[in-house]
Amino acid sequence: MRARKIETLARKRLLPSLAGFDVSRTVLYRQPVSPVLRGFAFEDSGFDGNVVYVWVFVLPLYVPSKHLTFTLGHRLENRKGLFQKSGRWVLAIRLTTRRSTRC
Repeated sequence: MRARKIETLARKRLLPSLAGFDVSRTVLYRQPVSPVLRGFAFEDSGFDGNVVYVWVFVLPLYVPSKHLTFTLGHRLENRKGLFQKSGRWVLAIRLTTRRSTRC
């Protein structure tokens, strides 16, 4: 799945129900951006155009970095380890977001 398509799906299916988030290409992040960037990243599977990997991450912005790193993150998985564009990844993000806002 290309970056533009991922961004379009995130804007259409995720942002309406995730207050305080914004999307830029393949990254869905919490606003306002503080010294710690929190969000989700979508990674193309490379084998199937309908499959995307979803990462949840935090990135300290006070540590200089030119790239997003997932040292403080993990990949959300279903039983097969990936999400089809059927909407299950949308549900997983909504559930993860709800859990993280309670802490």
